[in-house]
Amino acid sequence: MSKKIALITGGSQGIGFETARALLLDGFHVVVNGRDPVKLQAAVLALEAYGEISSCVADVGSQDSVPLVSASVPRVDVLINNAGMFKSKSALDLTDSDWLEMFQVDLLSAVRLTKHYLPQMIERGDGRVVFVSSESALQIPTEMIHYGAVKAAQVASARGYAQVAAGTGVTVNSVLPGPTWTQGVSDFVKSVFKGETMSENEMEREFIRRYRPTSLIDRFVQPREVADLIAFLVSDRAAAITGAGYRIDGGLVRTAF
Repeated sequence: MSKKIALITGGSQGIGFETARALLLDGFHVVVNGRDPVKLQAAVLALEAYGEISSCVADVGSQDSVPLVSASVPRVDVLINNAGMFKSKSALDLTDSDWLEMFQVDLLSAVRLTKHYLPQMIERGDGRVVFVSSESALQIPTEMIHYGAVKAAQVASARGYAQVAAGTGVTVNSVLPGPTWTQGVSDFVKSVFKGETMSENEMEREFIRRYRPTSLIDRFVQPREVADLIAFLVSDRAAAITGAGYRIDGGLVRTAF
């Protein structure tokens, strides 16, 4: 039996990279997507010891990306919509371009690929789609309201596509990580404390204390922790879970539901 194929957008680092590792260990053939061929090749080299791995260079934030991706990866059994960006900016200074860029990269990249691959999953009666959203969908960050709004739209879209796939054996869910220590977040945190004399560990702790004080774990989430949740949701063990949003935020959001 041939291996199931998992496509992970934004798969060269962070949550995407760790999800690739987790799915390789679970026996999938994994295709990692990204814009930078050098970073993608480095990811493939780092992951090839874990299983069958290949790459697909494409900017999924572009409306022209679907033909490029589908030509490279015609069949997908598991789609992980992980590509995204974040940018801190005062709400009153956000321009239309800022909003549109966020929607293109974080939301429409996922919508386009889901629209393309979901029909073939439904036809086969099997498939998994996961939207990687954020706890910011529930607890909008004042310094990134466009990010929070788009992440909320991801959760709503995942629920809608789950309803489209009702009764077919295909599941669609979203995961909502809290602040996760990726390279991009590390660079962002360092920019916040630019000019202050702190080690990286001190910056991590101070950022949580100062800007995310409701965290119950008092630290950043690790990419592997998010990857483990995604790996569960795309497994056969999660066949009854669809249309759901799963928080993995260290208790940051101050509600139980």
